[in-house]
Amino acid sequence: MFRYGRLCEALDRALAAGRLPSDEAQALEWLGERPILVQGAATNIKVTAPDDVLIAAALLRARAAPAASEEHSA
Repeated sequence: MFRYGRLCEALDRALAAGRLPSDEAQALEWLGERPILVQGAATNIKVTAPDDVLIAAALLRARAAPAASEEHSA
């Protein structure tokens, strides 16, 4: 997570310099920041391509399935 003002500054400077960062962290690195990685859940995916939507839908179905089976057994 980044501070909004600093992130905007980093992205604005990248754009002004004609640079296209691969992600927000890279833009901040160009300003001298040192972002750290924090491990999260493997199911917390970033949807950036059409196939990602299929994966996200499957994850949501899998998450809902246990709840649905508990409702039917009650």
